Amino acid sequence: AVYYFKEYIKKHGLAANKLLTFGGKDDIETKLIPHEKAVHCDYWIDKNHDVEDLQLEESDFDFCLINQAFEHLTDINISIKNIKDHLSVGGYLSANFPVVNIPHGFPYNFSTGVTTTYINYLCLQNNLEIIECGAWGNTDYINFIFRELTWPDYTQIDLRNNIDTPCIGWILAKKK
Repeated sequence: AVYYFKEYIKKHGLAANKLLTFGGKDDIETKLIPHEKAVHCDYWIDKNHDVEDLQLEESDFDFCLINQAFEHLTDINISIKNIKDHLSVGGYLSANFPVVNIPHGFPYNFSTGVTTTYINYLCLQNNLEIIECGAWGNTDYINFIFRELTWPDYTQIDLRNNIDTPCIGWILAKKK
């Protein structure tokens, strides 16, 4: 997912004056998107940062980054709506998410994955324009996570993408 993120940041010349992240303070993507100011929300700890009941003092963010979090939310649709409500017109939502995953993060693991089709649908329902989306995966990744019950680093598996075996989905959407 980081590879695709780097590609669409470069392709679309994306940057942010105000960046909003959910659980992404230390994510590599946060370092890759040029930004002036960042608000990092820890949606598991701080009630005001709960993406399903978002009560931030600020809005009008140019860019929101939410990575590997949808499986920890009880209502992804409400979460996308709340994010959209905190974006400026023309602001971007970038997300990556498990399509196939192992249970983790108890007690806050509500699904083991969602499809790119479903996330696209939710974005469109919330009046977000889909700029790019896709998925990466292969059976080597799936076999590893279910055998080892953890996630591999790039040296432990074959990195070739098989479009018939999506494991990690990603989307870039824009508020109209």
